[in-house]
Amino acid sequence: MLNLIWISIKMNLLEMWSYKLNSILEILVSFIWGASIVLGLNAIGLKGSNFYLAYIAWTFFHYTANRVGLKMDYMTTIGVIERIFSSHYPVKWLILSITSLSTIMAFIYLTFFYLVGYLAGIIKSFHYIETIGVFGIIFLFMMGLSYLFAGLFLIFKRTMSLVQVVNLLLFGIGAYAAGVNKSLWIKFLTYTYGIETMVKIHSGKHISSGDIGILLLSAIVMIVIGALFFDLSYSYARKAGTIGHL
Repeated sequence: MLNLIWISIKMNLLEMWSYKLNSILEILVSFIWGASIVLGLNAIGLKGSNFYLAYIAWTFFHYTANRVGLKMDYMTTIGVIERIFSSHYPVKWLILSITSLSTIMAFIYLTFFYLVGYLAGIIKSFHYIETIGVFGIIFLFMMGLSYLFAGLFLIFKRTMSLVQVVNLLLFGIGAYAAGVNKSLWIKFLTYTYGIETMVKIHSGKHISSGDIGILLLSAIVMIVIGALFFDLSYSYARKAGTIGHL
C-alpha cells in the first residue's frame, strides 16, 4: 500500500518539477487573491482576518478533494483509469494514492499561507499548532468528499461542473461561517464548523472537548458516507462495464 502511495508521490513530484514556474505561480496567485480580498474587506470595515482563515480552508479543499475530480477526468481522457482500477490494490487506496502528494502539498500551502498571513498582520494571533489540529480533522471530511466525487465520476463521467459548483458553494459558506451570525447547521458540517472553531481559537475564546468531539464526529460521518457511496458506485460501474468509458 505504502509503495503505491510513494510511486504516486514520485510521479507527481516529477510533474511538478517539469512545470516549476506553473507550480510557483499557482501558490503566489492563490495567496495574492486571498490577501487582496482581505484588504478589501478591511477597507470597508469588515473583519478580514476571519475571512482569511476561511480562505485557507477553501484553499485546502482546492488542493485535496477538488484534485480528485481533475485527476480522474485526466486519467479517463488518456485512457488509463480502467487499467489502474483493475489492479490488485484496494480501490479506496487508489483514490488515496491519487491525492497523496496533493494532500502533502495542501498542508505545505496551509503553512505558507498561515505564516505569511501572520507576518503580514492579517492573522492577529499565532495559533499554528491548534490550526493544524483542526485541519487534520477537516482532512477526514475532505477524504469523504473525495470518495463522493470519485463515486459520482464513475457513474456520470463528466462531473467537473458539479465539482466547480461545490467549489463555489464551499467558498460562500466558508465566508458565512467566518462571519458574526451563526446558524445551528454549521455544526453538522466539518468544513464550516472547523472554520468557526479556528475563528474562536484566534479570537481567544475557549474551545471545549465537546467542540472537538462534534467536529471529529461530523468528519467521521462524512468519510463513512463517502466511502460507502464510492463502494456502491464502483460496484455499479464494474457491473455496467463503464469504468474506462468517457
